[in-house]
Parts: sequence; C-alpha cells; structure tokens
Amino acid sequence: MSSNKVVIVGAGWNGLTVAKTYLQVDPTISLTVLEAERSLGGTWSADRVYPELHTQAPYGAYESCDLSMTRPPNAKREPADFIPSNRVHEYLQEFATKFNIANKIRYNVSVKHVQRHEDGVRWTLTVLNERGEQETIVCDKLVISTGLTSLPTIPDIPSESFEPPTFHSRFLGARYEEMRSPEIKVVTVYGGGKSAYDAVHAATKAGKQVQWVIRTSGAGMGAMATPEFGGSSISDIIFTPAMDYNYPHPLRDTWWDRFFHSGKNWFGYWLHWTISGLMSRVVTGKMGYDENDAMRKLKPDVVDRVMYWHNGPLLAVPTMDILDKVRRGDGITIYRADITKLSGRHVHLADQTTLTTDMLIYATGYSIHQPIFSEQDAYELGLPVQISHIPSLTGNHDAQWPTQAMEEADKEVLAKFPRLSNPPVEPKKPTYTQYRLYRSILPFPLMKKRDRSLTFVGYLQGAAICIIGDVSALWAVAWMTGKLDIERDMDEMEKECDLLNAFIKRRYLNAGREIPIPPFEWMTILNYMLEELEVSLPEAGALTPRYPIFYRGIVEKWLAVHS
Repeated sequence: MSSNKVVIVGAGWNGLTVAKTYLQVDPTISLTVLEAERSLGGTWSADRVYPELHTQAPYGAYESCDLSMTRPPNAKREPADFIPSNRVHEYLQEFATKFNIANKIRYNVSVKHVQRHEDGVRWTLTVLNERGEQETIVCDKLVISTGLTSLPTIPDIPSESFEPPTFHSRFLGARYEEMRSPEIKVVTVYGGGKSAYDAVHAATKAGKQVQWVIRTSGAGMGAMATPEFGGSSISDIIFTPAMDYNYPHPLRDTWWDRFFHSGKNWFGYWLHWTISGLMSRVVTGKMGYDENDAMRKLKPDVVDRVMYWHNGPLLAVPTMDILDKVRRGDGITIYRADITKLSGRHVHLADQTTLTTDMLIYATGYSIHQPIFSEQDAYELGLPVQISHIPSLTGNHDAQWPTQAMEEADKEVLAKFPRLSNPPVEPKKPTYTQYRLYRSILPFPLMKKRDRSLTFVGYLQGAAICIIGDVSALWAVAWMTGKLDIERDMDEMEKECDLLNAFIKRRYLNAGREIPIPPFEWMTILNYMLEELEVSLPEAGALTPRYPIFYRGIVEKWLAVHS
C-alpha cells in the first residue's frame, strides 16, 4: 500500500483548500477527497444554495488567497455587495478545477466510522460508498474537514400525527421549490440565527405568511447590524489590525492590551468602553428594536456593546426589507416562545399560543461533535464529548470538568480582563466539552508523539473564515509532511489552548459555550501560526484591511524555504 495515501473528509471550503495546499506541497501523494453529498461546496453545495442565501462579506473579502472570486459579467450588484450563494458554489467548482482537485473527489460517500488501523500507524475508515455498500478505506494521512455545519440539530418535540412537511434549514435549498409551491401558504420558522433570517427571507420573497418563532431556551435572536459603519464596509473595519487590538486577546500581552483591557489604566479602560459603546450603537442603531412590540420581539438579549459581548453570532443584514415588514406586520409575525408540541397542522407554544402552519423549518443550529469517532477516541483526541460521560470515559467516577488546569486558566483570563467577570447574561450550562486542539488543528496526544497522521481543519471560526482556512491548511499540511516542528514546551501549549477556550466561553457567552468561535481574535492567532511557519507578510499600516489577497502566495513563500 502506498506510503503517501492521503484522505480528506469533506469537500467544502476547508477540505478543498487542504487538498489544494497538499498537492502544492507534495504533488506525488495519492489524494482522495470523500464527500457525503452529490456535489462539492459544503455549506455552498448545489443542494444547499438558494437565491436568498448570501455570504456576509463582500467580493474581495470572501475568497481563497490564491484565487479571486470575480463578479459574473453583467451581474447586478447585490445589496451590500454580499455574494449570492450560487456564485460561491460556482467559484468552488472553478477552484477545484484550477487546482486539479475535481477528479480526486468521490461523491455520495458517507464516512461512518474512523479508527486506528491495527498497525497503530495508519487510519481505517468505514464508509457507505456511492453504491450504498459498506467499504473500508485505509490511509496514511487523514484530514477531517467536515466543519461545524454538517450535523443538523433538531429539538426533541412531542408530535402527534403532525402533517406539514418539516425539515432543517440545512435542506432548504433542496426543498426550495416545495416551499414556494402554491399549496404552502403559511411557513413557520423556528430559530433566531442567520439561517432563520435566511429562511424567513426566502419564504417572504415567495409570498408566504411567515410565523417566526424564536425560542427562549436558546441564545435568543442574534444581534443584527447594517453592513456599513461610518460610510465604510464593516468588513473594512473588522479586517484591520487596529480593530484586532481594539479587543482583548488571551494570547497577547502588549502595551495596548494593558492600556485598554486590564483596568489598571483608568483612562484606557474608560476610553475602550466608550468606543465599544459608540460602535455598537452605530452598528445596531438602525434596527429600531424599541419602535414597536413586533421589533422588540426581535431584540437580542445582548444589545449594549454587542461588538464586545456576543451571545449569538452577529447578523449583517443586507437590506432593511425584512425588518420593515416585521415593523409593519406585513406577512411576518414574531413569537418568543419554545415549541412544546406538534399535532395535526398545529404548532403549540409554551405561552399557550397555537399556530396553524403548512410547513415547519427548523433553524436550530448544528451539532459540534464528531460521531465518526468512538466517544472514547474523541475524548482522548480532544474532541467534544458529553460532559456527563467523562467519569465513564476516564474510568474515574470523581473526574471533573472543567479540570483544575482549565479552572486556573479561567481565573487567569478574569484577572487579565476583569470586565469578563460581569457578563450581561448568564450563559447556559454546556452539555459538551469544547474542542481541545493545538491551533484548533492538532490533537495534543498525537503532537506529543510527533504523530503526523491526523489533523482537523475548519474548526476555528472567525470573521475572515476564508483566510483562516488558507493559513490553517498550510499549517496542517506543513505538520503532516514533517516540515513543521513546534519547539515549545507542551505544558505551555496546552495552557494556551485552555486560556483561549476559557476566554471564548467568557466573552462569547452562549455562542461560545462549545464552539471555537472567536470572530474578532483570528488575526493574532493567524500571525502566531505564520510565525511558526516562518512566513512573513507584506508591510502595511494598522488601518489597512487584511483581505485574502494580502495573504496571497503564502504557500509559495513557505515552499521557498522548506521545499
């Protein structure tokens, strides 16, 4: 069997980026990309895109570092220049063709289980192949890039002969025409994040009456913002180093950090809080949450200084059309309650309201765990497992989570950033552990043994998701090919991971209980990764946006030194 057989699980943005990078670094590998769906793209696959689904970043901010996403000829400029989902899918097809990946993808192959091969070196994948048959694949190197939007979460709601079509928002693209059919007159959307907004938008554009139900047991409605700030694109601001330093960072300790965030300089502390308040008012001020009862039901639990506190992902709305309809009561009615029961054609809410519907769409998020690994393997690798199962997984009935080291990291975060001690809402208790990987890529047990056979790419989230994907792919491939060594104390690296996780849980409240989602800390993390790779970036000012083109050629720069 070939000694350089590489398997990548997932043909979404990150999986394709890893494939491109691996082939650049080592063109001799035998590469296979396994994709469970019938097309590439992940979130942007053929069955998941639909007209109302857009990115939340404009052209130039949402693309690979090594391939510009051009606007189609004669294409109408979209609101806020957010990119239509079908264009993203087309772009990823172009990407796969340009970088010789297209013929290496196996579609309709679902990975059911992953475990160490009996030789203790390679990995064995049990899959359901294109013909619906079970198949075993053995590889030398394995990259998991299934991302955080693959496994839909559907709440367990008692149902008595519920008749309307019901599905998760993940499948709205595939069922788009069904939703638009004349038989469907009333659509109920359950959830409060971006996917809920997109589903409401799609149903409204189709002329449906929409019942938007936002549960009180979740994180509530995500804070909405206009895509511009002070006349500039909000991306122009978020992508600048100056904005990076405007926020606290657990892995950084500069004069600016101490001035703004430590509380030891009263003027800097006051100045930062004043700036944060001003930015939040500008970003969310146009929403008009308090104009009437309907808009108040869209008001998130955290509005004040929403650029500092995140209880749910920030939602950049391209136009005010949907909000204007909510404000006028024009085809959209908002409910703030959990669904307690489904029966016949009725949706029963916790506040005793009963709704009648023709379709129910769950926009209730995704599961973060990795079911393709056994729970024991997941725990040992640092992947999410149910906290209640830790005693049985460790064989220690007294085992606790968080561990003492994690609690110490939490204390250090609070000492460094005292404002985090007083959150505007109390986060709900997590049920799963967080990802515990170095650079959100590499399991510590494998790192300790210099085992270069397994990495995870696509689990570090942030505003610059495409740039994160490019840098993470290079870092992972450099490690797996034996051309990257990290000469750091292992305890120091584990502590760094614990600090970042503790910080995310404190600052990002319910949004950060389990998912590695630091939307405003990505630039510093990538800078550390590039330092480890010994790749330097061009000189540029602190107010210059670091869009993907700024990182162009990082693979070639790295190869020039390490080939």
